[in-house]
Order: sequence, then C-alpha cells, then structure tokens
Amino acid sequence: MPSQIKAIIFDLGGVYFADGTAKAVRRFEEILHVPKSKLEKIFGGHSLGGDYRLGKIDEKKFWEAAKGELHTDNKTIGYLNEIWNSSYTRNWGMKTLIRKLRKCYKVAVLSDNTKERVEYLNRKYNLDKEFDCYVYSFEHGMLKPNKRLLKILFQKLNVKDDEVIIVDNSTVNVEFFRKFGVQTILFKSVGQVKRELSNLLKDSSFS
Repeated sequence: MPSQIKAIIFDLGGVYFADGTAKAVRRFEEILHVPKSKLEKIFGGHSLGGDYRLGKIDEKKFWEAAKGELHTDNKTIGYLNEIWNSSYTRNWGMKTLIRKLRKCYKVAVLSDNTKERVEYLNRKYNLDKEFDCYVYSFEHGMLKPNKRLLKILFQKLNVKDDEVIIVDNSTVNVEFFRKFGVQTILFKSVGQVKRELSNLLKDSSFS
C-alpha cells in the first residue's frame, strides 16, 4: 500500500451523490410557492428532518408532519417524496473512483440519512454493493459531526484516526474531524477530490 492510509470515507449527499435535499428543496419551492427557509426547516438536517435522519420518527410520521406544515394533501406528499429521493443523482466519475480505490483501500460511507432513502438508493444504484462499510445516522441515533459515530465506523473498519481520509461537503464536519487528527478533503468537485487524494496518498494514478 503506497501510504499509511487504510480507508477512505465518503459522505453520500453532496459527495457521492448530488446534494439531493438542496436540489429537492429548490423544486419544492417552485411547486408549492413556500419560502425556502420553511422548506429547509422541514427537510434539512435539523428540526423535523433531523428527527427523521436520527430515526426518532419513521417515514409515515415524517410525511404526516410535513403535510401539516405545508398544508397539502396525500397526493402532493407522495409526489414530493418521489422528488426528494430521485434528486439524489450520482456525481459523474464517483463510481469509477470508488471502484479504483477499493483495489487498495477500504472504502466506506458515513452519512446523515433516512432508512427509506437508503433503501431507494440501494434499489436504484445497488449502493449496498459499492462500498465496504456503511454507517448511517438513523441506525445509531446520531448526526455528524459526532466523535462516537466516527468511532463506530473506525471499529467496523479496524482503523485508527490517522489511517483514514474523510471526504465531506460540509465545512463544519471537515473542521470537526480535523480536530481528531483525521485527514480530510472538503468536496468541491470530483476532479478536485481526485487531485487531493493523489497528493495525500502519494499516488498519481488517482488524479
């Protein structure tokens, strides 16, 4: 192995996939004519959306609450649900990069996500076969950034803090992980991630 790094950890929304929630919120704003701030409160990582990602509420309770907040009907809610899931489109080049990395490293997912959306992504993209290990917020009742959640993943991978690289699109998460001696890459584009991985791994084949 060309470096001490043993595992590369990726976020899903905004890294492996496009930021599906942000994309969906823009669509919802056009369809419902509801302020973006209200939609982000419902579907984002805090408040109602946060409870859903934490597994505190299930799909039925989440969408019932969303229906009340948006003053809409079941048909519209079903449509919004489909938009929210389908907004997660794979960033071009990520599948190839992950498969290449897996030849030399363990490659894992660390994601704030919901059970139903993960099931949707597994059906559509065979996501459950693309990585070596998965840790989701809804399984453990914790959201990033969280040291305990990180330790769970490290235990699964059998690695130490200085043996991993984390790729995430959140500045808050990246800065938090760095405090624990973890090497990080703030995702901006697939090409940029490839270049930074090449530098960190001292392997030009990933650039």
